Amino acid sequence: MRHSSAGDKTYSLAFQLIATKLNVNCRSTSSSCIFDAVTAADAWLCSHPVGSGVTANSAAWQQIKATYSLLNKYNNGNLDCAPRCPNNMTDAFGVPSKVPVVPTKIGAPTED
Repeated sequence: MRHSSAGDKTYSLAFQLIATKLNVNCRSTSSSCIFDAVTAADAWLCSHPVGSGVTANSAAWQQIKATYSLLNKYNNGNLDCAPRCPNNMTDAFGVPSKVPVVPTKIGAPTED
């Protein structure tokens, strides 16, 4: 996951595919609009394994580029079947959360 995807697009697709599978399985989001894309990405990565050096201007990448874009949109909450998660600083309605800040003195002696 720490590998740069700049020179090898197999990493780019793998990153998006992993994120999609985690979103579907862990967040229980609908996969109806991306089921075919997941299947296509899996098949493409079998033919072009991660680290195989597929470049952005190659014919191989052009075959799967639209699928990559769809998975990216899904993971960013830009598809109807994958609603965007609320930011951790706001609630589901976009209202900033009020997290109380309790000042503490680290290392201060306690009295019992």
